[in-house]
Amino acid sequence: NGRKEIIETISELNRRDRITIVLITHYMEEAIYANRVVVVDDGRAVLDDTPERIFSQAEKLHSLGLDVPKVTELADELRSHGIPLPDGIIDIPAFADEVEKIVKSGRN
Repeated sequence: NGRKEIIETISELNRRDRITIVLITHYMEEAIYANRVVVVDDGRAVLDDTPERIFSQAEKLHSLGLDVPKVTELADELRSHGIPLPDGIIDIPAFADEVEKIVKSGRN
């Protein structure tokens, strides 16, 4: 709960006061809330993009010793079994929306 409160507080500061926040974390579930993610390896920026684009590169992240959000792993696993989910799913609401689209369209 403490980590969640911190994320909510810095998000509010960013939105309300337009303050730039630099958050350093190894928790990928926190990084999904960023506007921009920079992945640093051995002191160098190796990836720099939106969370959706960064986490669409799961193999690259794994090669750097990083994880992806659990829901992204689930979407990747389902995609590998032929479920037509798009790249860039990083949170549960986006996952649920895409699954609902598939079910409604009959593409399963």
